[in-house]
Amino acid sequence: TFDSPIDWVIANAGGHGFYRVRYEADLLSELHARLADLDPLERFTLLDDTWAFTVEGSVPVDEFAGLAAAFRDETEHAVWQMLSTHLLELGRYVPNDEHYAAYIRELVGPTVERVGWEPEEDEADLTRRLRGQVLTTYGRLGMDRATITKAQDLFHTVVADPSAVDAEVALAVLAIGAANGGEDEYDAVVKAYEANTNPQQQVRLLRTLTYFSDLDLADKTFEKTLTGDIRSQDGGWVIAGLMANQSTSDHIWNRVSRDWKRLVGLLPPATQRYLVHSLPAMVNPGLARRVQAFFGETEFPIAAKSLSQKLELQEAMVGLGERERDRLESFLGR
Repeated sequence: TFDSPIDWVIANAGGHGFYRVRYEADLLSELHARLADLDPLERFTLLDDTWAFTVEGSVPVDEFAGLAAAFRDETEHAVWQMLSTHLLELGRYVPNDEHYAAYIRELVGPTVERVGWEPEEDEADLTRRLRGQVLTTYGRLGMDRATITKAQDLFHTVVADPSAVDAEVALAVLAIGAANGGEDEYDAVVKAYEANTNPQQQVRLLRTLTYFSDLDLADKTFEKTLTGDIRSQDGGWVIAGLMANQSTSDHIWNRVSRDWKRLVGLLPPATQRYLVHSLPAMVNPGLARRVQAFFGETEFPIAAKSLSQKLELQEAMVGLGERERDRLESFLGR
């Protein structure tokens, strides 16, 4: 007991405890105005714990969304990285929704305005990473037109010469430009990949191929994993990227399930787990039922434990959408 009423409390002080904390709605609301008083690790764990309990079902989704909105003045890259991950997960329930995009712009805009596109001299590496993170979120989830236009303007330059801009900005340009790109942009990435001998740049270019939203382009990428144009050691995670892309996940799952035996024969055993890596991102109930039915009939012994975990998490993520989508839409003003 306490001698006087409590205005606010952070239960996992310092953020070092190996446990999760769920706050009652009033206590969580009080923390919105106290975020600046918390250590970065405390803010990190507060955000992550609240999302975990939202997925589990004991915290309504509007409480998480309200907490996330309070982070608009956040300065730490690690916290933004966590926040952006959960915002991406949340956005899967309202794909391409302008109300959600407006919510993202309101949340991320102040930080984008503060860090801009150009790094300052002697700038900290974490600030550079923060810039790339928030620009990507602002352009992809926030669908900010000016950010998309600038990424498109820089896209071909960055594909041809990644050193033309700051490395973290280059990653944002590739992600935003590809997500809003077409066949010309796709062909430029493929050409650069085929001509490149730098393994790090090859990985970046392959990852870029997974961001395109056009189904025909996604098909081309998938085919490259079957023909060897994309090396077998990379094929698994490339397919995982295509399956995580909300615009292409349903279509690519159809291809994966149809070509399952061929894929298992082509991919190195150590990388086959990637074939189930993105299942939790596939939150459409109909798609999830097809996935569950497929693995009800198909054994995958090489990654049995991973498959079980991914299917369980997929079920939880689908349940979140079925339980909370209306509440999320109400929060967003739809």
